[in-house]
Formats: sequence, C-alpha cells, structure tokens
Amino acid sequence: MEWFKIHSNNFLVDKTESISFTVQSRQADVGSLVTTGGPVVVLKADHQRGLDEHWLEDKLQTLLADDDVVHREIFRPVLIEGCDKAVRSAGHPCDLQTNTQGCNDVQYIDTRMVMGSGPYYAVRTELYHVYMAKSDPLEAFMIGMMPTCGNVEKYIETPGDLIPVPSRHYSDPPTPSEPLNGMRIAVKDVFDIKGVPTSASSRDFNNFYGPAKTTSPAVQHLIDAGAIISGKTKASKFASGEYARDWVDYLCPFNPRGDGYMEPDCSSTGSAAAVAGYDWVDCALGTDTLGSIVGHAALQGIFGLRPTHGMTDMAGIVPVSSLLDTIGLFTRSIAELQTVCKVWYGDSLLTSSNQFPSKLLFPEEYFHLWPKPKQLVMEAFVQDMEKHLVVSRTTYDLRAEWDAKAPEDCVRPIEKYLHKTLAQIQLYDAYHNRTEFREAFKQAYGREPYANPMIRFKWSLGAQLTPSDYQTAVSEREVFRTFLREHVFDQNAIMVIPAGTPEVRYRDVYDERPQDKRRDMQGFTFSPEHMSFVAGLLELVVPIGQVPGGSPVTGAKVFEPVCVALLGAPRMEDEMMRVVEKVLRASGRPLEVKTGANAFAVENVE
Repeated sequence: MEWFKIHSNNFLVDKTESISFTVQSRQADVGSLVTTGGPVVVLKADHQRGLDEHWLEDKLQTLLADDDVVHREIFRPVLIEGCDKAVRSAGHPCDLQTNTQGCNDVQYIDTRMVMGSGPYYAVRTELYHVYMAKSDPLEAFMIGMMPTCGNVEKYIETPGDLIPVPSRHYSDPPTPSEPLNGMRIAVKDVFDIKGVPTSASSRDFNNFYGPAKTTSPAVQHLIDAGAIISGKTKASKFASGEYARDWVDYLCPFNPRGDGYMEPDCSSTGSAAAVAGYDWVDCALGTDTLGSIVGHAALQGIFGLRPTHGMTDMAGIVPVSSLLDTIGLFTRSIAELQTVCKVWYGDSLLTSSNQFPSKLLFPEEYFHLWPKPKQLVMEAFVQDMEKHLVVSRTTYDLRAEWDAKAPEDCVRPIEKYLHKTLAQIQLYDAYHNRTEFREAFKQAYGREPYANPMIRFKWSLGAQLTPSDYQTAVSEREVFRTFLREHVFDQNAIMVIPAGTPEVRYRDVYDERPQDKRRDMQGFTFSPEHMSFVAGLLELVVPIGQVPGGSPVTGAKVFEPVCVALLGAPRMEDEMMRVVEKVLRASGRPLEVKTGANAFAVENVE
C-alpha cells in the first residue's frame, strides 16, 4: 500500500494488483510518473463520438459529478485508453486540453485488460487502483479493509483510522447477475470476512481468534452480487445490550443526529451511525436480537428492516440467540432497501399480489405515551396511509385479543405471560454461546477474558438459568408466535406502532441505578416493541419527520427524528416496502433522508 495526499484529502494506492499500459503517443512524456509515480485519470475512448476538447470536457465533468473519489488535481495527466489508430493519427493528444479542469497533459494508452474510467496511480508502465481514505469522526468503524490481489475472496485490514473507498467508476452498471455493482456496504463486526478479524467489540476475542478463515455466507452473497465492502462497523460487546457509557474496550460510535450526543442505541451501533452520517456509505448490515436494527434506525432517523426470522443464513456470525437473531439492513432510501432485499432474500419472499393490505391495525394506546409534537407527526403519516392505501385504520387492542383468543391454559394478561420469555431465552443463549471462548481463553492465558460490567451482569443471570427455564421460555415464545400468526397478522394486515423512545436519551445521562439499568436491557417485561422479536415477524422502520428540541447537554437547538414501525406477516417484506414507497411517493414525502445533524431539510419538518 502507498499513501498520497491532495490538499486535505488522503488517498490509498492498492498495489496488490496492477494494470500494464503502453503509451502510444509519439511525443509522449509522462514525466515523473516514470520514476516516482503519481495520480492520473484514465478515460475510456468513445467510438461513437469524436475526440475533441468538448468530449474531454464532458468526460471529466461526468467523472466529477458521479463520484466522490475523483479530484480535480488528478486531472494531470489524462490517459485516454482504447483509441484506434485512425483516431490517434487525426491529431496530437496534447491538443485535447480543457482550461476548465486545468488539464494540460493528455496521452493515448493501450492496456492488456478491460478497465473503467476513473482515477488511478501510475508508476512506470503500471496502473493501480486508488481509494480515497475517508475519515471517521463518528467512530462508526472498527476497521477499514480492501480486497487482496484484486479479488474479493480475501480482504486485508488497512492501516490507520481511515476507511478506504474506491471510485464508483471502477464498477460496471448493475446487471441481472450483479445487481449491486458499486454499492458500498458496511458490515457489522460480528460477521466473519476472510482475512480480517472479527472482534465483536472484545479485544480479547479479537486477539484470540485472529483473522477469519472464511466469509459469512450472508456477506458473500452481497459481494457476489457486486457490492463493495470497505469496512467493519463497531458493535457493542458480543452484540449485547449496552448504553454508550457501558463501552470499555472501544469507544461507542456517535449518533450524527442533533448535536452528536444523542444515544445511538446498542449492538448495531456503528452500522446505523455510518448510514446516518456518511454519504459514502450506501447501506449497512446489522443484526437484531432485541431491537438492534429497529431501535437504531428509529434513533438515527433512517430506514431499518428486521426481516422475518430465519430468512437468512446465520453462519459465520457471532450469535446471541439463534431463536431471536436475524440479519437486518440500514439504508437512507426506500429504493436502496428494496434493491438489496431483492438480491439478498430472493425466493424467500412471498410473491406480491400487487394488492395493498386491507387491514391497518392501530394500537392507539401505544401512541399516547409519546409527546404531543411527535404524536402529530405520526398521526399525519397514518392519515396518509389511510388515504393512499384506501384503507381505514382499525383500533386494535392486543391485550384484549390475547384475553379472548389465547389458549385457555395461558396466563392473562399477556404482559404476565411473557414477562420473562425474551430475557430467559437471550440470557441463557448469550451465556452458553460464549462458554467455549471463555474456557479456551482461560486455558491459553490463565485468566478470564475481559467482560465489562454489563456483560458480567448478563452472564451472571444466564448462568443461573436451568435448561427447564429455557425450555419453558421457548414454549411460551412458540405459543405467542402461533397466536400472532393465526389471529393478528395474515397477509392482508399491517400494524403501525411508534418506533424508538418517546424522549431522546443522551449518551452521558445516568438516570437509574446501574443494576436497574442493566436489568432493563435484558428483555424483562413485555411491550409492543417486542412483538417482532418474540414472534419472528418482519418489522420495517420508516423515518417520517423530525421535531425541534433542545439538547440538555450542549444547549444546542436540535431536531429529533420521528419514525414509525410497520409490522406484518412473515415473508411479506416486498409487500411492506411497496406499501412504504407508495405512501411516501403519493403523499409527496421524501423517499430518502439526509446525512448529518438533520434527517430532513428544515422545510420538510411536520
């Protein structure tokens, strides 16, 4: 690897593979590139259009407009690849100059392999790919990475804290076989990727296991479809519930919304922060056990999909609980979410009937817990759903439905029946899934691997649970899953609920005793946000607006994201996304949120 800098921008040269070229111009002189090397821009010749200064100007402008890696200072020299002899003999290439871009050196070259237009680094007669090294002020990434030897079968970790981002021009347009060509995807650091370590936010775990020997099938599927993986994002330790102040081995990522000190939520923290904060990240992978997709999406004002449980291959992923874990996605636009889902889930999705749902379930009591300004934003969206889906909401009471239709031997109310279900499943699994690591580490180093107070608390509870406790919870889960699928969610029903928390939390606030807060994170009690976790239903978080507020920690005026979550029957992801797109588009709402402090432009505030 080699670094170079243009003004304040850092670039990384990938020297694992080169493209040989020959200069065809008689008076060619690539100057210092012959010995010391330097950045260049390569343009593919257009055989349908003559090569003149207007063509050159258009091509260079296109490079700048369609890419965030190309830099004006790279436009010296320009190497035009693929010209035939007739074109070359028509005039000296140095006549092709454009004062607008400051280009004063143009040469014709030939290469021995197909390559795209874009920025490169030339040394003698070799061209190398260039990555812009992006800074990570949100601390969202654990590592940057790039493929070795020009392939995507194995990756290497890049040095420093900068994340390598390749030019978008290196990727061909999407095709049926590679529909994700050029899409930049960040991956939560619980997924194995061959050649780089999986830390699960534990320094001891990271050092003990070292680089992964294989790539998670879920990640490999995206790579095979053309996706670009440029880094692994931070997760809470072992993907468990933690607040920002609980992190010890690594610094918790920052939520980019507001003044930057809003709580980012736990587990898939870095993935959500990267999507909400960086326009050079198109999509990010996370996992969800007890809300690590839906909670993060809501607090950071982005789209988040927790798919139907069991839809994706969970191999090569650090687990919490196989009964609850699922892989989810974060994006800024509904279109990007649809694109990735169609590739990823494929035949697992039910074929859409092209009919929008005929039932819109509205559990009114849940909305009353939210401040009035946020209620108004949510109400406006529900009204848009009614209008554009041509359906009237049905006020729904889950507690009453359970009382009337649950099996006779089940305890009432539902909150009592499911009081310990989630907690006992995830605590038991979280403890036992780390047993092999704890024992192997202790044997190797003579001590226990470090676990912060939150994880020690979790493991202490999990160690006390018996197999009988676990099986009881599993049975309760299955009863509730069956109840919801038989009596609530058929293929014609969608439920809309608030997403996130009524009041914004800030990352430095201590408002409960530590032992109480740790217990709150384990899934004890039952609330509406637990429905998808217990029953394995799909849940889609939709950013719908923002409300003004004030930061209690900096005094800044901020805008707080407002989101709703849509719940539906298993494998109806495609239907649900079509519903969201329909409502957003028909009501004139933004189909994409912004990066940075505000999810929406101020004029789009409800």
